[in-house]
Amino acid sequence: MRPRRVAWFGHASGSRADGLSTYSREHVVALTERGITVKFFAHTHDGFVTPVPHPVMLRAGRFKTVRIPLPGTAARVAMELERFHPDVVHLSLSFSLLDGWILAECRRRRMPSVVTVHLPYAAPSSARGRVLRELYRFHATAMLSADRVIALSPEQSSLLRSVGCDPSRIMVLPNSIDTAAFAPGVSALRERLGADFVVAYAGRLDPEKRVTALVESFRRQPWNSRCALVIAGSGSQERQVRR
Repeated sequence: MRPRRVAWFGHASGSRADGLSTYSREHVVALTERGITVKFFAHTHDGFVTPVPHPVMLRAGRFKTVRIPLPGTAARVAMELERFHPDVVHLSLSFSLLDGWILAECRRRRMPSVVTVHLPYAAPSSARGRVLRELYRFHATAMLSADRVIALSPEQSSLLRSVGCDPSRIMVLPNSIDTAAFAPGVSALRERLGADFVVAYAGRLDPEKRVTALVESFRRQPWNSRCALVIAGSGSQERQVRR
């Protein structure tokens, strides 16, 4: 049967504007437009701008990108799942240090679970790639309880398999674009820059995004001075990109 009720553990966008919050917002809005009831779980420090009314806002401490749930959080999640009784549970990894517990609780309650893996990744031959591989290994145990694991690229799927994820449970679903919102037309940015042609990038400036490759490719093109490359974001390669 088509699922009617989805519990979505994701990221709100009140005080953040990144790919994680966009992923939650776009998917939850699309689900509700299809008549599916969504119970949205997020953290209070993300802000209170959520794609559905009456979200479950959880309290947690934060250390860099790690969310540490406060006492009582697991009990509240269990209560909300019992009350809502979803047909499917979706979790954006990593949601918090409760990821493994949430997925195990879903299995115990016989609630099908889907995990989308938002962890960064890099070439396995690089130092960053070796470090990130250990991060995937750390989360692999939690993902054993998931019925489906969504990878965002074939490379990420290979990495998941290498740390012990069941290949039969992995699906590759690349990020997509809303072509109604992002389409050719009048551009205020192009007018402000006085450019005839603009290439724009918005996101993290980290190796897996390959922004340096974008810069190098742009510079190799035989274009005139009325062509512009605009980059918005920050990250570990910001100095390199600026150079």
